[in-house]
Amino acid sequence: MFKRGYIHNFSQALLFVSGLIYFVNYLMDGRLSELFLLQPSKVINNMELWRLVTFPLSFSTLEGFLLFIFTFRFISPKVEEILHRGIYPFIIASLTCLQGTLITIFFWESPIRFYGMDGISFFVLYFFAFIQFNRKIVIWRVQPLKMLVFISLLTFSWFAVVFIHGYALNRDILVSSITSAMFGFAVSLLLYSQYRLVYKLKAKKDIPLPRFEIPDAGDDMSMAYISHPEQKRFNNSVPNESNQPDYEFNMNEERLNEILDKINASGTNSLYPEELSYLTEYSKKL
Repeated sequence: MFKRGYIHNFSQALLFVSGLIYFVNYLMDGRLSELFLLQPSKVINNMELWRLVTFPLSFSTLEGFLLFIFTFRFISPKVEEILHRGIYPFIIASLTCLQGTLITIFFWESPIRFYGMDGISFFVLYFFAFIQFNRKIVIWRVQPLKMLVFISLLTFSWFAVVFIHGYALNRDILVSSITSAMFGFAVSLLLYSQYRLVYKLKAKKDIPLPRFEIPDAGDDMSMAYISHPEQKRFNNSVPNESNQPDYEFNMNEERLNEILDKINASGTNSLYPEELSYLTEYSKKL
């Protein structure tokens, strides 16, 4: 469905730049992080407006840093494929500005400091989970889990660690981290709703039918999507065209749009064998 050999420039570049900044910050004893973090009172009183966009690059908590690495190493490249390379960086930059602005508006009298990629990480995680709602993943040969269940378990683990960390060391960490997580989840739900609406409107218009191809089993995340018995059973269940009896094929564009909607929402692995057969026959009739 997506172009093969795609290079995820933005996701890789953001990982590299963040790692470089964290390293320089370590050499400078944290002074760079102090310059980048978002403290609303400094933005309002001292007009330090750069903090509205630089706070994700300030050093986060360890759990936030690990969440960012996992998200932009394994999840973000998939989201970048879906949204395409020109749109994705613009969305991330816009959400960063929006998050910084909202935090400044609501906490302008508070001394709480905000930092890290938690908000953006949660946006990427849940946007991908909504799109791949019915997909299952296998990690370390454990029982397959639906994507949304896996992301929810990851979120619960992150919240547990943040709560322990914040309660033991600094209560402000709880406010900062939870606020960022709520923002990321809210904008992911909003953007996914708009994404589905636009796709349905396009499907109703009289436009050329998109070309599609069934991805290989190995075309998924190296850590999460692994070929497993369910995939093999699915592949074996696809009927062989040479063994199918001849019948009169009915070209129904409404049924085709329903199948394409299903592919967009859940991937081709969610299709039934008869739906795959229908797509094959439809393409032959064009």
